[in-house]
Amino acid sequence: MARLAPAQQNRIAPELTSTNAKLDAPSFHRNIEPITTVLRDVLPREPADVLEIGSGTGQHVASLANVLPHLTFWPTEYDAASFASIDAWSADSEGANIRPARKVDVTERVWFAGEAADMPEQFAAILCFNVIHISPWEVTEGLFSGAARLLAPLGQLILYGPYRVEGEQTADSNIEFEKWLKARDPRNGVRDIGEVEAVANQNSLMLLDFHEVPANNFMPVFGRS
Repeated sequence: MARLAPAQQNRIAPELTSTNAKLDAPSFHRNIEPITTVLRDVLPREPADVLEIGSGTGQHVASLANVLPHLTFWPTEYDAASFASIDAWSADSEGANIRPARKVDVTERVWFAGEAADMPEQFAAILCFNVIHISPWEVTEGLFSGAARLLAPLGQLILYGPYRVEGEQTADSNIEFEKWLKARDPRNGVRDIGEVEAVANQNSLMLLDFHEVPANNFMPVFGRS
């Protein structure tokens, strides 16, 4: 069964443009500012390692590495075809605090089999933007299971995207967006934050904060319970 690859295509393919190896997603330009604002307050202020799941084009990790130079970023993707774009954006960033892109399937028990020799055993934070609503539910389950293994004791899992709250959509636009998601794959859908929190709790993680960010999106932050 396909893992994250179809979801990855759903997320970026309809609006991508390309310049050489770099892929450019217009959504990045709309959401990087609110994402950065939250992360400046949430991420460690001392040197630490940050893992990104589903790096997509690589634009987020490259931008964040520039504004948070004390952190070392580890981008990952399921689709190896994205590696060239991730690494191209990383190469153009101002610092040297981004590691080469690596493949990860979050539904697997071991995320970095054969590739972990130079990686930290734990991460201060795990980032995952615009993934769980464009992927099967088992991706969410695998994400939290892996986060429970790889997060440092005070580490945090930070997501970004649209969510239902108490079963209700938070914006009319998200109703149409979900119809589009499910038309592409019935397993996709805007997740209810309560259902996501339940999976977190099953993995000894709890919802620490739920930041509302433009436009009609949220950034839930999970940590150890």
